[in-house]
Amino acid sequence: MKFLPYGKQWIDDDDIQAVVETMRSAFLTQGPKVKEFEERICKYTGAKYCIAVANGTAALHIAIASLQIGKHNEGITSPNTFMASSNCMIYNGIKPIFADIDSKTYCVDPEKIKEKITENTRLIIPVHFAGQPCEIESIFKIAKEINIFVIEDAAHAIGSKYEDGSRVGNCKYSDLTIFSFHPVKTITAGEGGVITTGNKELYERLLLLRNHGITKSEMRILGYNYRLSDIHASLGISQLKKLDKFVERRRELVKKYNEAFINIDWLATPYEKPGVYSAFHLYVLMIDFDKAGKSRRQVMEELKLKNIGTQVHYIPVHTQPYYQENFGYRQGDFPIAEKYYQHALSIPLYPRMVNDDVDYVIKSMVELKDETDFNKHSGYSIIPIREIDMELIRQWRNEQIEILRQKTPITAHEQRRYFKEFIKPSFNEKKPDQILFSYLLNKGLIGYGGLTNIDWESKRAEISFILDPKRTRNKNLYRKEFSSFFKLIKQVAFNHLSFHKLYVETFDIRSLQVSFLEESGFVLEGRLKDHVLINKTYHDSLIHGLIK
Repeated sequence: MKFLPYGKQWIDDDDIQAVVETMRSAFLTQGPKVKEFEERICKYTGAKYCIAVANGTAALHIAIASLQIGKHNEGITSPNTFMASSNCMIYNGIKPIFADIDSKTYCVDPEKIKEKITENTRLIIPVHFAGQPCEIESIFKIAKEINIFVIEDAAHAIGSKYEDGSRVGNCKYSDLTIFSFHPVKTITAGEGGVITTGNKELYERLLLLRNHGITKSEMRILGYNYRLSDIHASLGISQLKKLDKFVERRRELVKKYNEAFINIDWLATPYEKPGVYSAFHLYVLMIDFDKAGKSRRQVMEELKLKNIGTQVHYIPVHTQPYYQENFGYRQGDFPIAEKYYQHALSIPLYPRMVNDDVDYVIKSMVELKDETDFNKHSGYSIIPIREIDMELIRQWRNEQIEILRQKTPITAHEQRRYFKEFIKPSFNEKKPDQILFSYLLNKGLIGYGGLTNIDWESKRAEISFILDPKRTRNKNLYRKEFSSFFKLIKQVAFNHLSFHKLYVETFDIRSLQVSFLEESGFVLEGRLKDHVLINKTYHDSLIHGLIK
């Protein structure tokens, strides 16, 4: 199965040709394509003016700078956003103030904004989170009553529409709007961003700010090199032609997800406020991880094993160390955003997904709960192996030094080095040689093991397993914990990774293990006579196999 990331660009031959034509032209930057891109954005959104810049963060930076607010004032935004939405205030000497979110839309709540306004407030940056237009009319009304500015952070929302049916970005309800064209966004320019506005004075100042503050070789203000190249603009122009098609396909996929998940009690699908039209940059599920019987980390790791990428959007900005150290924010300041974060998980959504891809993601999500029924009632679970478990594992290995065929005891230094050099790097490999797990009973470590000697071509792997030696002395307990581990590891191998065969090597001296393997469905496939020396005696090595 191919890897399905949470988001991905769709580049076709027309896009490539558009870029190639520009690269063969006289202008790679500061040429006609940037102006054309800006004009097309205006035509699409209905805005009067547009300024293309290097990226969405640059757009936010100079959008605020163009307002000439002055330092030591305050601006309000959402804690549920990428950090650029508030970092841009800090760049301009403005203190970021957060207002909590609406529990349905996950966008900033206008009533919470009212609570945060002070005599120093000069700016509101509402975020159209995941493509859903926030309550921008209410926010704009609040701002105009006290004569403060509004910049819409529409990095997620090109192609979205307000309740009145007009497109996000027309600046009907704001002084400025920014978009981002990073590859995971609805359309991409490789990198890039734009600012739209209906104010000519702001537009002219933004042109200066984008280009070092220079006009006709004279530097009028302190500006930046935030120009977008014609190469990027060419890709943006080509992608913009397909925007409506991309949004339509996203909405089709969202409908398919929603219909599949609607009756699952441990999942909540994204809410779309009646009247608005979301471009659905993200598909964020709210997951009751307690009901699912797994932590978010477990869910993400298990989906990754199935080649499904996920992401968390977002860690609340006020909980970031920088914001806590410099502005005094603390956990608990914005409880709705924090509760949202505890349950949020973005699953794959991009227009190039075919229906089979979506069906596979749906099936994998549903199976998460099916596979936890055993864990939930038994208390047994496996999670990707943790560094904190390595010392106890080292002790267990040293207690069984001969039967594990170790020549000498493993030192703590060797064990730490083994984790850092061999185990940890495998977490980031798409096809690692081994996948190891900590084996838990009610969250306490009782063993470890996993899939080793993985052959990705033939879809087969060896199972290795070590249990706390103290737990092997009771035959019934040993049988229960052995069979529970093998049940869990078979789920990973057969259901998640679509392996065809598993095998285990053991020795005739370990008669209990042999009987437990046979009880778990493994069949003896081969015997290597006098293959291993244990306690000064040669023993047969036994190979047991299990086919899916």
